[in-house]
Amino acid sequence: MNPSNGKILLKILLLWAIIFLFDNFISSPLLNYMLPSFKTHLILEIIFKVLELLVAFSLNQCLFKQKVLWKGTISYKVMLFSSLLILLILFASFAHPSRIIESLTIGVIAAISEEYLCRGVLLGSTAQLKYFTSKKGRILFAIIFSSLLFSFYHLGNLRSQEFTSTLQQMIETFGMGILLGVLYVRTASLFIPMIVHFSADYFVVAFSNNIYAGPQKASFTGSIIHLIIYLILAWVFMDWSSKKTFKLLTK
Repeated sequence: MNPSNGKILLKILLLWAIIFLFDNFISSPLLNYMLPSFKTHLILEIIFKVLELLVAFSLNQCLFKQKVLWKGTISYKVMLFSSLLILLILFASFAHPSRIIESLTIGVIAAISEEYLCRGVLLGSTAQLKYFTSKKGRILFAIIFSSLLFSFYHLGNLRSQEFTSTLQQMIETFGMGILLGVLYVRTASLFIPMIVHFSADYFVVAFSNNIYAGPQKASFTGSIIHLIIYLILAWVFMDWSSKKTFKLLTK
């Protein structure tokens, strides 16, 4: 085993743990204490995600200096998928015009912060691990491992919802993480998973009765179905013949 693997993995887990602890035991309690001073919960959500992004950026500079990919190319499959998402957003906006501001706000702040952290930093740094000799193995491991971290990141929602709902959400977010990870390595641009993440959150918030209550009416069957759909989409979008797929591998 390459001794550098252990150091990189330790840094990855350390970064994730610091972000998780900061979000759930420092930032969130502090902002909830300040809640009466704000007219809307959305302002707190913005502050929360901005702080998370700043901490993630600072930790990346200290631990990895992981380069985030922005300039990529989009395949016709991704373009078609993006067009469908735009249609869904328009449908959600017309169906619930009163939710547009909430949907935009939650969608934008979550997509930017979480995609920078989970795909830009965690997936990118995990791709530098050399547990597998093949490039394909390294990329697959990076996608799966970063998706697990993305899933466990949502354990913080236990503060506002029951364990069953959180577990269902973790199942879905693991599958979503796989799809977003594939889109990142396939297009070599973080903008694409950001757009997809934004679209998903926008649609959910637009049709949710309580954007802070979590998926209370979800079922494990539904979560598994969503997981399978995400995995199928990831399989459709992945292209191992493209050089962009391996652009994250610096060595």
